[in-house]
Amino acid sequence: MNRSLPELAGKRMALSFTPATAADEDTLARFIPPDANGPEDLPTSLPAGVIDLIAEYSIDGQSVARGGSYGLGYTVNTRQRLFEPGAGWRAIDNTLAAGDYQAVGLDVSGISIAEATALQTQLQATKAQLDSQQFAGLSKHDLTGAILQAGIVGYFAQTWGKGQIMARTANVLLYRLPSVGTLSTASSVSFWFGVPRRFIPSGVAFDVDRNALSSAAKDDDRARWIAFNRSYNQILSAHEHSVLEDMFSTPTQPVLGVSTVKAIAVAAQQGQRIYTITQANLSIALSQIALPADVETDIANAVNAGFQVTTHQTDIAYAGLVTAGYAIEDPNTGVGAMLISSGASGGLLFFSSALLFFAVLFALSSGAILLGPFFIAGVLAAIAGMFLGLSWIAESQGSHDIAQRLCLFAVNTIAIGIISFVGDVAVAAFLGIGVAYATTFFSDVVCPVGG
Repeated sequence: MNRSLPELAGKRMALSFTPATAADEDTLARFIPPDANGPEDLPTSLPAGVIDLIAEYSIDGQSVARGGSYGLGYTVNTRQRLFEPGAGWRAIDNTLAAGDYQAVGLDVSGISIAEATALQTQLQATKAQLDSQQFAGLSKHDLTGAILQAGIVGYFAQTWGKGQIMARTANVLLYRLPSVGTLSTASSVSFWFGVPRRFIPSGVAFDVDRNALSSAAKDDDRARWIAFNRSYNQILSAHEHSVLEDMFSTPTQPVLGVSTVKAIAVAAQQGQRIYTITQANLSIALSQIALPADVETDIANAVNAGFQVTTHQTDIAYAGLVTAGYAIEDPNTGVGAMLISSGASGGLLFFSSALLFFAVLFALSSGAILLGPFFIAGVLAAIAGMFLGLSWIAESQGSHDIAQRLCLFAVNTIAIGIISFVGDVAVAAFLGIGVAYATTFFSDVVCPVGG
């Protein structure tokens, strides 16, 4: 599939899977207990390969490309390519487990208020259908997809708004170049002698492989320009775990994600030594760290190419993850790549939840299985998340009063979702963005401006 950037700008894109045949759909349905009343009644895994799936790429909920045949849980290789004038095609290669849902976010030149509002409007239309119990016509893209899409668009919106504010403070001009990232359900697959056995929805994952920017100091102060780039890189990385934590936490049950800056910070808190590796100390550093072989190779290649790398001594065990973080930076510009040992340029959050299984199962099913009012809480929280993103954009544009009103509306929307569905707060936490934002708002952390 080939499309121009103007065709795709502001569109909701996704890679998902659908049962290959009616028989596969029937097989999937047999795993749903007949007396199930909600996500908590569902199993937490499925046999890998139990059904065959077809990969489907969609734009604004409409399938534009279909193909392949994959057993549930089997590895699918993906490639996205972006053409850059003067540089040619840039390929982004990744893998995905067949059965997961991947929302693709494209930020052409900064998320606009109009683009974020369009997604918010779609979420509000979905809520209206749920309110009236008009479930017909609701698809995986309207529910699981739209909420994941709100996450990746919200990430771009928040980091862009905060970047503009930072740039003004630092007397720097900042421009977004075409960037792409994904937010996916992240299932783990258990193997038996190399053959997939169980498909286990385990968490969610950001992968922002291309976060392209152009910046310049207004007074040509190179040292301050490098410092700005380095600081903003850390902001971009930190949001790859904080957005996930805010999406899936409740005030009483916080969940923890990992990004590059989070992994390095956790390693320091655990007493590990933090290394800044250059060509001058590469041999010594490699003799003292014990990271996965592919990470050490990555580090050596980067340093030999003239970059510097910041990392820690060994893997961290944190929040159900065993991983490592390493930041590759060009010392001449302060720009670089933030990576974790999974190979992702982003953040991971693993947690066990029947609700997570439900979201994946719903994304696989052609019908609104087990669709009930608990979904409204999640949609309300997703709408709130979009209002928070809009508030940061408005603040970056100098519209302080509008930013404050948007943020207050977001918090009120979250409160309605929790009050109306107090028995399903965990559902709101999984399917929405912003429950944790509500708790921090009153400490003046969330909103871009004070009261």
